[in-house]
Amino acid sequence: MTVFSRLLAAFKPRKKIMVAALGACLITALFLLRDMEMAENIDSMLPDDDSIVAEDLRLLSKAPFLSSVLVVIEAGPETSRENLMLAARDIQKATGPPWFKDVSVELQQPLTGRFFEQLLEILPSLITMDDLERIDSLLTPESVYHSLEEMRLELSGLQGLGMKKIIQSDPLGLRFLAMEKFKALDFFGMDSMPNLSATGVFTGPYGKSALLILDPEAAVTDSRESEKMLEHLESILSDILPQDSSAYIISGHSYAVANAQIIRQDLVVVFSVSFLGILAVFLIFLRVWQGVLVYVIPLAAILGGTAAAVLTNSVVSGITIGFGAVLMGISVDYGLHVFFAMKRGTSPGKSLDRVSRPIMFCWLTTCGVFSLLLLSGIPGQRQLALFTVAGLTTAVFLALIVLPVFISKQTLRPERPFQPGLITHSLKRRTVAITIFFALMLGAIFCWPHIRFEGHLQALSVVPKELAKAEEKISSSWGDARGMAMIFTKGPDLDSALARAGSVYDFLVGKLPDQKIVSIAPLLPPEQKQVASIHLWNEFWDDRTAHIKEIVASKGQELGFTPDALVPFIEYLEAKPEKVTLEDLKAIGLKDLADILILRDGGEIAIVTLFPDNPEILSLLSENQDILPEAIMESMLVSQQRIGLEIASALREDMLRFLVMAGIMVTVLVLLLFRSPEQAFVALVPALAGLAAVVTGAAVLNLEFNLYSMAATFLVLGLGVDYGIFMASRSYEHEALGTRQAILASGLTTLVGFGALVLASHPALRSIGLTVLLGIAAAIPAALYVIPALNRYPDSSAKDLN
Repeated sequence: MTVFSRLLAAFKPRKKIMVAALGACLITALFLLRDMEMAENIDSMLPDDDSIVAEDLRLLSKAPFLSSVLVVIEAGPETSRENLMLAARDIQKATGPPWFKDVSVELQQPLTGRFFEQLLEILPSLITMDDLERIDSLLTPESVYHSLEEMRLELSGLQGLGMKKIIQSDPLGLRFLAMEKFKALDFFGMDSMPNLSATGVFTGPYGKSALLILDPEAAVTDSRESEKMLEHLESILSDILPQDSSAYIISGHSYAVANAQIIRQDLVVVFSVSFLGILAVFLIFLRVWQGVLVYVIPLAAILGGTAAAVLTNSVVSGITIGFGAVLMGISVDYGLHVFFAMKRGTSPGKSLDRVSRPIMFCWLTTCGVFSLLLLSGIPGQRQLALFTVAGLTTAVFLALIVLPVFISKQTLRPERPFQPGLITHSLKRRTVAITIFFALMLGAIFCWPHIRFEGHLQALSVVPKELAKAEEKISSSWGDARGMAMIFTKGPDLDSALARAGSVYDFLVGKLPDQKIVSIAPLLPPEQKQVASIHLWNEFWDDRTAHIKEIVASKGQELGFTPDALVPFIEYLEAKPEKVTLEDLKAIGLKDLADILILRDGGEIAIVTLFPDNPEILSLLSENQDILPEAIMESMLVSQQRIGLEIASALREDMLRFLVMAGIMVTVLVLLLFRSPEQAFVALVPALAGLAAVVTGAAVLNLEFNLYSMAATFLVLGLGVDYGIFMASRSYEHEALGTRQAILASGLTTLVGFGALVLASHPALRSIGLTVLLGIAAAIPAALYVIPALNRYPDSSAKDLN
């Protein structure tokens, strides 16, 4: 007798005590679940270890606009530029607490005199030798005459009324030289910086579109708060937006809400189909009331797995909960084997003892395989592993200790004589089965180098049509500011960080003159560089001020200017320049952009430089290490494309590493069970067939492995080993225990569980279903037909396993 038959004898007359204990366990699990919060975001898919990918993803979260809400307003044919800007400002004023951070919206009319005065004040600190050469070309008598003539025309127009002071201070148009520095802050690639009209509001070059940058209070990962925030914003837009105008919203919050809604819908569909499908299988194979107890085991397994996940983290991923449909198909196997063994056997205790050993080894192999995922750097995979191990442990406890107590003696019936069915023991049919198996293995070996791994997290997210349309609209009108690559240059203080950022910017502009490079470096050089620029400025004008005075006076007199009309210009040249500071830039209206590009990361200051995320630039920064300046070598390059490639490479390495570890673990356990290398190989046949089918199917169907399909591959391995252990053990039993029927029933329930996942709209859930469906569809026939063909003891008269 084993411990299980002893427990059966002890609890059989004490069913009420067991029921009370089960009730207490149920209440405890429900008590734990009261604080459960289901998360439907991608946080669980992001690595949280010390890997390079994890650090890149952490820095990526600081990318401009990724945590912002972008609203593009397009004016209709009857909406003027003034009305468009008025609506944009009204929308921004309406988006205050509690959903958005409060901003002080003080209208700054673009291209006003004060704005240009500020530009002239900071110009000496930003000047370069190239700039001075251009200024020198403006100092000829002909150029000065032409500039003064344009000045006179400007002063005679309506615009000149508000620009008189700046025009008198800058008759040569030096302010436009300073304006060119602002191109380095053109995130949207359409000269939008000069059209900055209010904090966080941009206008397009033709005044027919406006872009609002809103700073929400809700985190991108908080789908429930994000949903409320977006509903509030849509309400504001519907109230304020002109009737002939349209608005498009894009943000990480939109994707989080869309994925949350899809996952919630999928869970309803998946669990409904899974429950009903498994119930149908039970009604076909288990036509007695005790079969209901077997049906309860997978439900309890889901409850146990969820409770374990909550114990370690109150936030449980929706993907993990969705895996519950899969867990139902696995956990029911133990109950089915116990049920059929006790139903077919002649003695309840003896039948339970015989079936308990393979069940325990199946539980050990599956839990052992999934336990390897606890070593993963992905929190979602670790939580999924804990969920599965806890759920299967709950299932095996109920199957071996609780279920036998409630199976009455009247349900036990002898098994019919074994009928080989489609696979007889004839040499021809055994050869066909074995040939198909080895052909599948060879196909997998050939296909392995060709399978692809998907590292881009967008592939694991849903993009509804309306979001795709908004993204396309914003990208086509305003550029892909959210998808740009970044270089983070750090320093212990702002000045040292700016020095490195300037070096990075100069290198990129020199090597890629036609690419859009975004940086604050041209507008805020380090102190040493500013001092040098001011020295160049003073030295330049010291040699030319007297000469330019004469030319300006002479040409001004020719054009009818009074002698004092151009005094402000001379005063500007003779004034002592001051170094530009971050506060100066914020005073101009660049506070929001400065806060985006200058970050505090830990105890250091980080300056962000952005550029297009394309292979040409990534190749320049990755493959030509010998030509890169030291500042770039010491900086962090963050590219969404590169991160995708890194994750894909890590997935391939992890999958191979985990499969080797899992293979060794499973092989050792199976050898311990059978104590025969030949029989151990036979038991591994369904697992090998399942893995081969997954690899071959992925290559043939052009499927890509991702974070969750990789976890599903381990499930195929664990389930395949389970089928192999039970089927191989069957050949060693004196007493038939309904193994073939149990495997068929459990296989069908597993297929139903995974079939339900294939119906899911969310890519992560669907990838799990497709992966395991391929594997189990091969593992079941391998267990039922290939093992008998390989086994030297096909009948039930072989030696006792014990």
